[in-house]
Amino acid sequence: INTLGSYLGQQQHGTLLPRIERVAKRPDYIPLSFSQERLWFIDQLQGSLEYHMPFALRISGDLDIDALTKSLQGVVDRHQVLRTVIYSADGVGYQKLLSADHWELSQKDLSNDKTLLGEDSKSFLLQPFDLSADFMFRSRLYYLGTNTKGDHEYVLAGVFHHISSDGWSQGILVREFLQLYSTHVAGQKFNSSDLPLQYADYALWQRNHLEGVVLENQLAYWENKLEGVSAL
Repeated sequence: INTLGSYLGQQQHGTLLPRIERVAKRPDYIPLSFSQERLWFIDQLQGSLEYHMPFALRISGDLDIDALTKSLQGVVDRHQVLRTVIYSADGVGYQKLLSADHWELSQKDLSNDKTLLGEDSKSFLLQPFDLSADFMFRSRLYYLGTNTKGDHEYVLAGVFHHISSDGWSQGILVREFLQLYSTHVAGQKFNSSDLPLQYADYALWQRNHLEGVVLENQLAYWENKLEGVSAL
């Protein structure tokens, strides 16, 4: 155990691979990470509805819709991967960024017929993403009228594509959204420094360093482990 601990401690200091650093000047064609490339291939082959990550949140009371919109837009602006689209050149995918200014919160008034919520929200959440054109996060606010107490009722529905986020990341996005909303409602400015790393920095690092002997050793390991295993 002591030897294993020492080994893990060495890896944290980058003895096998250099640390991920922010790329000051990115190339015109930013490569996809291996994970992005895999999901992009699946999407082109058969679609990727199974990689949608939906959510729905019921809200009661006073809601500042302008602050809500600016907060969600702020999250999209801060995390470039949420506004990353994929183009291809000669069959090879690469990343491009959309401007967060073009992200919009969709709104729909269902106060006259709340029964439409289930059907409409399902259609909205299951609408396929166009990985070459769409933001990787979209959201719609449904207004359902007022309840018996006179409070306004809403449902905020949204969906991420897994190519841009995962379950672990949701906690970060929710925390930042709540901070943004609180500051907007209070009429204050959200003080946040730029992220030290964006996902594109990781993709560039991965493509620059997980290649050659390093990648060949990884592939050889699994080829050896899976030798003789029949396909599922």
